[in-house]
Amino acid sequence: MSRIKPMQLSNLVWQVNAHNPSPYTLMGTNTYIVGTGKNRLLIDTGDGQQPAYFEDLRSVLHEKMDDARINTILLTHWHSDHIGGVEKIVSDPLIASETLIRDATNRSLISESLHSDSGVFANTANNTFYSKIDSLINLRPIPTLNAELLALSKGENVRGGSDFRSKVSSLLQSSPRNLTFSVPGDSESASSSCTVSALPTPGHTDDHISFYLHEENAVFTGDCILGSNSSTVFTNLIYHMNSLQILELIEPTIIYPGHGDIIRDSPKQTIRNNIDHRLNREKKIYDAISSHAPPASPSNLSAENPHLGSQYLGIEFLDLFAKSYGEVLADDLIRGAKFNLNNHLDKLVHENKVSRFISSAPDGSELIYYKVPSIQ
Repeated sequence: MSRIKPMQLSNLVWQVNAHNPSPYTLMGTNTYIVGTGKNRLLIDTGDGQQPAYFEDLRSVLHEKMDDARINTILLTHWHSDHIGGVEKIVSDPLIASETLIRDATNRSLISESLHSDSGVFANTANNTFYSKIDSLINLRPIPTLNAELLALSKGENVRGGSDFRSKVSSLLQSSPRNLTFSVPGDSESASSSCTVSALPTPGHTDDHISFYLHEENAVFTGDCILGSNSSTVFTNLIYHMNSLQILELIEPTIIYPGHGDIIRDSPKQTIRNNIDHRLNREKKIYDAISSHAPPASPSNLSAENPHLGSQYLGIEFLDLFAKSYGEVLADDLIRGAKFNLNNHLDKLVHENKVSRFISSAPDGSELIYYKVPSIQ
């Protein structure tokens, strides 16, 4: 695979690939430099293992941005392919501004002496996964508006598009419980400044944050939505579906994903496709469970599962996986598919559409069964 060079995507946004391709990261993690002035904002930092990434950051800042520096780092979530480069960036004077180096690396500083827009920011609430970098740098918390956004999206007579978008924009910028970053433009044009707000989108991980670029009606979606027609894994499907529905109502003009191609053509339809994919997968899983009828007689049941006696528990997880994901999956994708299946099942159990039973095989291994409650 040829090296992906830094690319200007708009007047305000540059993409710098982290050069860490894999089945899960696709062509590699997309990181984004936002702004037009001497101090710019960086969204995500790659895995920190690829020297070419840091070379690209130095080069593009010097040659394409008039020797600009990164003054603010925003992290979408705690996964290593997004936060791994933080420590090297904040210690490199050819990448980080003097203010960022000071605010991020001086552990003796107290919050009152930190610059308001300078630093490394992440949703660290109730999250121990940031402990590795938090022990090395000053990691500043991003408060979230999960409840407020959800209430806004579930309100009466909710209409997507400009009306909902203006309400979200106002909420993101005005609430003291959210962070909005003003990125200065170049000195020649005040209009070249821009505004980026944290937009909580939990689901892929509980701490997941997207970032909304007001001037472009654009969303940096991290791993909430991927490019290249790829689907993401998630830890909580209920949260993930809520996040997708909020993004759909916003109707962004462009989506800058954490992996895969930039989504310029029909971003709203891409979001709807992600929602429909999950709903269709859920239906397929539910149908596989509900169609798995108990054996015709207790004797047949005992013959098939002698350790269970005559009790019908449902379809076992591995059988359900084979039935739900009948398509051939590469070995390195099976783990993610099983992870997603588990989360679909958690949602169905939470909604009381499916019952879960745990038993033990004769060898002591755990067996997990699922059935529709009406099937005895």
